[in-house]
Amino acid sequence: MRVKNVISIGAIALITWLSYESLLSLFRVKHIHVFTTNSIKFNPETFKDKVTQLGRIRFLSSLESFCSHIKQDEWVQSCSAERVFPDQWYLDLTYHKPIIRLIRSGKIITQSGKLVQDSAGYVTGPLPIYEGDDDHSKVAYQLYLKANSNAKVLGVVEYVKFNESGWLIEFARGIQVKLGEKHLLKRLELFLNLWPKHFSLKSMKQTFDMRYHNGFAYRELKHDTE
Repeated sequence: MRVKNVISIGAIALITWLSYESLLSLFRVKHIHVFTTNSIKFNPETFKDKVTQLGRIRFLSSLESFCSHIKQDEWVQSCSAERVFPDQWYLDLTYHKPIIRLIRSGKIITQSGKLVQDSAGYVTGPLPIYEGDDDHSKVAYQLYLKANSNAKVLGVVEYVKFNESGWLIEFARGIQVKLGEKHLLKRLELFLNLWPKHFSLKSMKQTFDMRYHNGFAYRELKHDTE
């Protein structure tokens, strides 16, 4: 009698386990489709692998909790998700767009002004460089946005530097602008207004020193060295 009871209990346990495994298999996420925004200079495949792996582990999570978990990655700006039963998720991710690389720390400044790490190597391709300490990265961000607003005329900003001499901006066409340490946006605005009217026809490299109270200094560089 006891043998029959043991066999019955074992059979019930086996059936229960098989049913549970079948249920898990039914609801397990097997396919995750990721659609991305702001992937310029960004390697989405690196992040997709992470999302796919995480989805297989957290196959019984709600979409809300899954997106909340995904958004813990500082590169993710927003996440929305939809499930198509039985085994597919569709994720719509918006990344923070990278715009400047900090040459000293390797961090990235995003389009929204956020300072993030890139230890996973998400960002690929060249970016404008900021050479200076992290504490002044917000100023570098503000100067970059202001200077780059005239990119169609001056070319894009390639380099922003801060040292004991103050701030310096370099544009793609070889124009350097020295701003000093005070009245940065005002001095940059003066340069942006002056250059298209009086200096745009110059083909050689140019240096502008905007650190003067009542004007500025201008120099043309005929060779690669000063």
